[in-house]
Amino acid sequence: MHAMTTTLELPERRRLFGRTWWRMLLITLVVLLVLGGLAASTPLSRQDAAQLEEQVGETLAQDPTTALIFVNNVRIGLAMLIPVLGPIFGGYVIFQTGLVFAAFGISSGLPGIALFVASMLFPFFWLEFVAYAAAIGQSIFLLASFWRHRVRFEARRTAVVAGLVALLLFVGAVVEEALLTFFGQLG
Repeated sequence: MHAMTTTLELPERRRLFGRTWWRMLLITLVVLLVLGGLAASTPLSRQDAAQLEEQVGETLAQDPTTALIFVNNVRIGLAMLIPVLGPIFGGYVIFQTGLVFAAFGISSGLPGIALFVASMLFPFFWLEFVAYAAAIGQSIFLLASFWRHRVRFEARRTAVVAGLVALLLFVGAVVEEALLTFFGQLG
């Protein structure tokens, strides 16, 4: 016999985003935060820090607009949806981001981890990290679907997640540009 469900609650296997998916999102988010924090805590030489800052400076020299921020982040986020390669690429991107915090920490005289944690105060941080966690988690589900014979379901869910990733990253880009403009006017 099947367990009874109420009319308001669908069985886990029929919901697009069931408990398992939300758990994966949370686990992936925690892993990304830890990875970014570890990288931000990495000791760097002044030369390595200066090199990283120079690379970031070249990127920021373009006066970051919503469009530039969005295009950069959505390319990264959508690449993270690729099974096998996406989580590896995502881990690399998050680690590099943490290293940038470590580099700026050296030049500012503050611990890189403190800068990383301070950036968590900004909404775009969470929008981006949740989007990246969703993409990586979904890429794992997509890979598993080949063995679980759920490719059609996961392909459909991957399309929805791709849209949500793009939406989160667009909102994040709008917020990030607004904050950059605001802080730019202050200094």
